[in-house]
Amino acid sequence: MRERRIKKKLNRFILGLAFFSFSLFLYLHKNLILFVDEVRNEIAVEDVIYNNIENNETIKKENRYDFIGVLEIPSINLSRGFLDKENIYNDVDYNIKILDESAMPNEKGNVILASHSGNSKIAFFKNLYKLKIQDKVYIYYNGLKYEYKIYNKYEEIKDGDIDILESRESMLTLTTCNQSHKGYQLVILCELVKSEIL
Repeated sequence: MRERRIKKKLNRFILGLAFFSFSLFLYLHKNLILFVDEVRNEIAVEDVIYNNIENNETIKKENRYDFIGVLEIPSINLSRGFLDKENIYNDVDYNIKILDESAMPNEKGNVILASHSGNSKIAFFKNLYKLKIQDKVYIYYNGLKYEYKIYNKYEEIKDGDIDILESRESMLTLTTCNQSHKGYQLVILCELVKSEIL
């Protein structure tokens, strides 16, 4: 009888230890993936900013870190690259997305960038709601640094209605889902202040 109880306790201990080990493995694995992603992003961002990587025809279309530009918003501690429109990872489920109808920073028109908000690892615009009028936003692209200033903020634009907003000759639009009002988007409008060579 005593041996049976000891055996039961030992089996429970082994089962508990196995469960704990598996849980620890999952936790470490998830955090390792997040860490590796962050390191790869930082390296790719530094390549664009400090090595003046320019947009050219040799860009690989299947790498999620082949950034052609970098979005930097110091007030919310965001520095993340974006990809060529043709790259299969130019998608909000992987990166900050530059929309198909968007101009590029070196063209007159509206540069439109979108990303997820929320709490997931791909919620790069999770703190966009904290931005204020007059905050600075920077884009590094083709060896130039573009400085934008926020001039308007819309917190309840119905999904798909971004095109009805006012536009300026050279501007940047940042958009994400409004977490407190489902079916609506948060839209930040920025005007180009200046550009300078890196």
